[in-house]
Amino acid sequence: YYYNILVIILGSILRQTYTIAQAQIFLQLVDTCYICHEHFQPACQEICKFLGIEDLRLVSTSEKLGELMRIVNRLFPNYSDSKFEDLVICFYEKYKEVIEGTPHPPATVPVKPTPAIAQ
Repeated sequence: YYYNILVIILGSILRQTYTIAQAQIFLQLVDTCYICHEHFQPACQEICKFLGIEDLRLVSTSEKLGELMRIVNRLFPNYSDSKFEDLVICFYEKYKEVIEGTPHPPATVPVKPTPAIAQ
């Protein structure tokens, strides 16, 4: 579930709902949280908008990936470009219907950051 929190937090930072400092504190203090599916699409849209891409599967094609990785690495210092790419693609594939706005009942997803992420 850790890719859920990465995508949602990154989208929130890009949307300026959270600062990097607030996100760091959240990751250190919160063991488990629940994220409503309704937040998935806006987070993905923010990331895609920032990167200038159509969907998350194209993350590796963006010239702005390095700039985004500077934010990612402030939250998750050990993440490489390829690990980040794999995580967001995995997120996209798992929640494709939600992200693309296919009608569905509201749902939440439990998220428990691993200790490595929260550091």
